[in-house]
Amino acid sequence: MRSVSLAEGIVLRAYDPSDAGQLLVAVDGARDRLARWMPWVPFATTVQGFEDFIRVAIRQDRDGSGLHRGLFDSERLIGTVGASIGLLNFDEADVGYWLAESHEGHGLASLATGHLIERLFGERDMHRITMLRRYRQPAQAHPGRTPRLYFRRDLARVTLAGRAPRGRSVVLTASG
Repeated sequence: MRSVSLAEGIVLRAYDPSDAGQLLVAVDGARDRLARWMPWVPFATTVQGFEDFIRVAIRQDRDGSGLHRGLFDSERLIGTVGASIGLLNFDEADVGYWLAESHEGHGLASLATGHLIERLFGERDMHRITMLRRYRQPAQAHPGRTPRLYFRRDLARVTLAGRAPRGRSVVLTASG
């Protein structure tokens, strides 16, 4: 499966080498925000670096050691979701994602990670999936501004943990 429609105009699809420039532009546009959560951000500074990432992502997709997808609004890259598989155990995966700030708050990260989790349990036969999650920020974090909604703890449990087949688990770890 190369792509799936998540919402009107929003597509989750495998990377193509031609996406490297868009990845650089998207990361550059959110570099300070992403660097807080993604340790690779300070080193991701060239199109060549993203071409290398895409080549690795394609290889991992083929050999089963990873599953990485880009999230696109029409043809514009607005985020990514991916999984590293078998870092500690062959039947476990660690899921990560990021989304452009302009597209937060519409459930797109939940849809994208949910789709990836279903594929990991179904096609990759994972037994445990872990994910570091950021939940709702307290209102005092941004005085005078409506707090951003990331993942509500109660919805994440129902929406994502409910995708795990019997005897398997999704582990959500809260942060900040």
